[in-house]
Amino acid sequence: ARNITITTGADEKHELDVMYLPLGKIPLIIECKSGEYRDALDKHLTLRKRLGLPASHYLILASDLDNAQAQALSAMYELTFVTPHTLRAHCQPLL
Repeated sequence: ARNITITTGADEKHELDVMYLPLGKIPLIIECKSGEYRDALDKHLTLRKRLGLPASHYLILASDLDNAQAQALSAMYELTFVTPHTLRAHCQPLL
């Protein structure tokens, strides 16, 4: 599903760019970012934890990162950063 809104237990609404629900598997969330997005990382980390998802299933797709930057940010935050070039390879084993 694209552009869905979920409400958490605290009546907080969150819009998700892409949420994929593979049958019998863990959901996969992809947040598409361009430009400045670092100020929203705490919000994404909190939501990932609230949803009980592993970091590998909450992706930040950032068009302005190279592979090394994406790996460094993934190591710093409990989120997975991917680029348009690494998205498919990361997602295939999860689906």
